[in-house]
Amino acid sequence: MIIKSLIPKITLSTTLLLFVAIGISWLIHIKIYEAQLMDELHDKVETVLDTAESSISKSMRIGKTGDTQKILELVNSHLKEDSSVRIFHPDGIIIKSTNVIDAGKPASALVMQALAAGKEEIIYTGDDGRRIMSNTKPIRNRRSCYQCHGEGTHNIGILEAEVSLDLTEAKLAEAKKRSNISALFISLLLSVFILLLLYWIIIKPLSRLSHVMSLAEKGDLTVKSGLTQSDEIGDLGRSFDSMIERLQFARTELEKYHFQQLERVDRLASVGELASGIAHEIKNPLAGIAGAVQVLARGFKGDESKERVVKEILQQIDRLDRSVKDLLNYASPSMPKFEACDLNEVVDKALFFVTQQPKAGGVKVLKKLGPDIPRGLFDAKQIQQVLLNLFLNAINALDGKGILEIKTYRSGNNAVVEVRDTGGGIPEEIIPKLFLPFYTTRDEGTGLGLSISKRIVEQHGGNLRVESEVGVGTCFHVVLPIEGPKAEGENNEKS
Repeated sequence: MIIKSLIPKITLSTTLLLFVAIGISWLIHIKIYEAQLMDELHDKVETVLDTAESSISKSMRIGKTGDTQKILELVNSHLKEDSSVRIFHPDGIIIKSTNVIDAGKPASALVMQALAAGKEEIIYTGDDGRRIMSNTKPIRNRRSCYQCHGEGTHNIGILEAEVSLDLTEAKLAEAKKRSNISALFISLLLSVFILLLLYWIIIKPLSRLSHVMSLAEKGDLTVKSGLTQSDEIGDLGRSFDSMIERLQFARTELEKYHFQQLERVDRLASVGELASGIAHEIKNPLAGIAGAVQVLARGFKGDESKERVVKEILQQIDRLDRSVKDLLNYASPSMPKFEACDLNEVVDKALFFVTQQPKAGGVKVLKKLGPDIPRGLFDAKQIQQVLLNLFLNAINALDGKGILEIKTYRSGNNAVVEVRDTGGGIPEEIIPKLFLPFYTTRDEGTGLGLSISKRIVEQHGGNLRVESEVGVGTCFHVVLPIEGPKAEGENNEKS
């Protein structure tokens, strides 16, 4: 089962680390203690053999050869172990031994092999299964020994102390038992202590932080972590508090902005209703005035000055009519009627009407219509209205000179129209305001053209965006899904 909570993870990992650390320490301690026991036993046996060799040599020099057995028994009594001390001839026959039944028997084959290899100490397992340590020491043939043993031999005998390791192993087992108990006790004690320490230093502050984060997630941005310690967790808590303060400030500002937008929408709705009523009231009289002026104009034929005045009156009436239409379109927008149509044909029609404007006379028009755009689902009249507005804006920006470039192409499942002019460009701070209702940079503009155009394009499931650089020019991108607004989620690629 996977442990998901932090507390059992820390508890388990801490306990395991403690047991591993203490286990390694226990193993090192036992090994050191075992080495100490063996060194002590080795030193004791070496001392016994040195004493025996010295005493036996002295006794033999003064002619007391019968004291050898007593000396072996005396030194053996100092070992205080299950042991025996013996003397055997270099050829391997036991001469004297504290275990009298060994006399005349051959020494252990393992001991003789060790001597042949130059080893004076070996540990082996006896026939009864007990581990035994055997130490040997040669009795040198000194000058004082030549009278009895001659000069031809280097060693006149071998002293051997054979000690059972039962007592040493019992001490080691007892030490292991005590160490196991103390290691377990220390591990548990340290685990509890470390866990309490971890709880106060890490787990409790993290639990507090987790709790306030869950409250913040539910929307309560008044919470504080309350972590004041000068460590990484304290830094985390202070960062969280700072983030919550910024979120609270952002929420307050957003609520203010939202309220302002609601007020703006409410005002715009009221303005829209008033504009719609006023536009209807103005539209009919305008039509009557235009008709009356045209009737009067028939009587002024041949009078150039009066015809010029009538023409100016009709132009101003036409301008008022367009403004009224813009107001009506904004106040009561009609839903698009989608039909299969050729976008390039819509561009051509809109361009034809624009090029008839007097201001378009000095403008060079470049047209690059993509041949691979299939017939798409558009409202041709509304898209033409959008393009007319963009073309007229470009003509006004060029002010009778410069280049107007219209380009169409396919981008994935979208059809794109680019309207680029080489006019003066738009300052960066004005660009975000371009699509706001009633915002205009021209004295004769209503400020509704781009707002209406953006809404029409969005109703088609597309998007309208602008790029501009002062002194270089402006480019509007109209992106329309070929398959209509239903394909917006999967096909709307913003070029």
